[in-house]
Amino acid sequence: MRAIFALVAVVLAGTLAACGLVEGLSSYSEGECSGGSCDAGDDTAAAADQTTIPEAGVDVAIDVTNDTMGVRPTSDGSTGCEAGCVDQTCVAGACTGVCAVDTTKCSNNGVETCGAEGQWGTPVACTGQTCVDGVCSGTCAPNQVQCSGNTPQTCGESGTWTSGTACASQTCVAGVCSGTCAPGQTQCLGNLVQSCSASGGWQTQTTCAGNAPACLDSTCVACSPTTTQCAGNSYETCSAGGSWGSPVACVNETCINGACTGVCAPGQTQCSGNGVQTCTTSGTWGGAVACTGSACVNGACAGSCSPGALQCSGNGVQTCSSGGSWGTAAACTNQTCINGVCTGTCAPTQVTCSGNNVETCTANGTYGSDVACNGQTCVNGVCTGVCAPGQTDCSGNTTQNCSTTGTWQNLTTCAQPTPSCVNGSCTCTETTCGSTCTLLNTPTDCSACGDVCNLTNASSATCSGSKCSYGCNTGASDCNFATAPDTDGCECLTPACCPGGTNTGAPCQTTHSDGLGNSYYDCNNVYTVSPNTFTPVTAMEACTAYAVSQGKAAPNCSDGWSCAGQKLSGGGTDEEPDTTVCYCSNTTNATDCANTCTYCWGYSANTDGAISDNGWVETCTCPETKATTYN
Repeated sequence: MRAIFALVAVVLAGTLAACGLVEGLSSYSEGECSGGSCDAGDDTAAAADQTTIPEAGVDVAIDVTNDTMGVRPTSDGSTGCEAGCVDQTCVAGACTGVCAVDTTKCSNNGVETCGAEGQWGTPVACTGQTCVDGVCSGTCAPNQVQCSGNTPQTCGESGTWTSGTACASQTCVAGVCSGTCAPGQTQCLGNLVQSCSASGGWQTQTTCAGNAPACLDSTCVACSPTTTQCAGNSYETCSAGGSWGSPVACVNETCINGACTGVCAPGQTQCSGNGVQTCTTSGTWGGAVACTGSACVNGACAGSCSPGALQCSGNGVQTCSSGGSWGTAAACTNQTCINGVCTGTCAPTQVTCSGNNVETCTANGTYGSDVACNGQTCVNGVCTGVCAPGQTDCSGNTTQNCSTTGTWQNLTTCAQPTPSCVNGSCTCTETTCGSTCTLLNTPTDCSACGDVCNLTNASSATCSGSKCSYGCNTGASDCNFATAPDTDGCECLTPACCPGGTNTGAPCQTTHSDGLGNSYYDCNNVYTVSPNTFTPVTAMEACTAYAVSQGKAAPNCSDGWSCAGQKLSGGGTDEEPDTTVCYCSNTTNATDCANTCTYCWGYSANTDGAISDNGWVETCTCPETKATTYN
């Protein structure tokens, strides 16, 4: 019951309030508002253009045709909300609700529209826009963010983007500066080349290794600037560009971890006493290794002896130098070097003379037994020279005696009449011709005193001791050379000698004439016509002599041609065909000979009783002409 009473009270209160909103309203269509209700008067029933609003169980008809803000005009045309509703809606003549109907406002970036009851409706969200004055506007939503390049942008109150501060060393991600690097940035992390990722984080691109193990300015290079390394026993410094500079040698130091250190270079040596120290890899000297039988020189065992050692070299004492080499031997004078010390009374192999004998020093420094000099002279303990004291000899025809040095010295030159030196004395060993001692083997005394080799027809002569020999002139011969002493020179004016033949008067050849100014030689007497001594051989010899004078030879002569130049065999009809030897300058055939025949030499009488040809030189004409004779 309480609830029902309360509800009735509320309705009444609302009705009264609604009536009170109409300024000066005391009646509604001549009705009266009283007791919490408006008396409808004659208009209780709503017309077609009116609506019934139940008010506390009472239907109230309101003319909505000319309703303003839901307020029905009165009979004089005025409404019940003449003063107007501020941020409310006039409902049943009263301002009610929280907003004016159809107005909009923004709520959480949504548009709320005021309904007919003056209440805000459900917000309609602005998608991708901003609610400004109750309208979705712009290109973005409030507080929305985005990136423009690497710059964050925030959506402003007007729905437009507003750029913020560009991301420094960060990356704009979803409108927020994020991460630790900017897009496109690179860096080195140790030996890693890194680039900035899309999320603003560093990511490794390359691991530097091999010939380019270091990272510099995001590039793999050979080294990191100012770092050093060892190259052999030199150090290299990395340049600002990441490349190794020129090696700088460590002098008397060792390169360790790119720096010269220590007191020596690796492998370097030095002497410590007579031992060798070698530099270690740490640049310090190692222990000394003694040089045995040698000397430490410039850090190496050198030479062949230890400094100060003594030895014998020949017969001298050698001392080892500081360089490990034997010095110049200091000779032991008249002593012998034994174990590096001079001792005894003579030097090894030293000799002395005892008479004409030699004494030799032994290995212990004393002289040994005498040895005689045979055929030589002892000089300063040596058998020398070529003779012994008191000996004599000959040098050619000069007498000599032996000097004190064992050499021959000339005394007297032997001359005529004793021109020969024999056993150191001058004598004549041959024959004395007058006041001259001679061997009888000269061209003036050949085999006997006064036998002179005559240079008749000769250019030179020698004597063998029994007979002469000659160098005969051209065309001359020594034909009695076998008969000693042969002193008449080249007695024959012929090119050869005759061992036989018809010339029995002398061994010289006979000189024959070809009748044409040329000579020929043989061992026969001069040929005669009567008795007839001419033969084909003699005719051929004469023809050949002529042929040679013409620059030809024996083949240009033939015993088969006639004076007419016809070459016949076994006789014929031509004149004198078989008793002549004819010369032809051309012997190719009979015709040529006929044209080139010059002379014929006859050697017998013709068998037909004609004039004989023997001894005649005939011309090659027909008939022939007897030009001259030959012998």
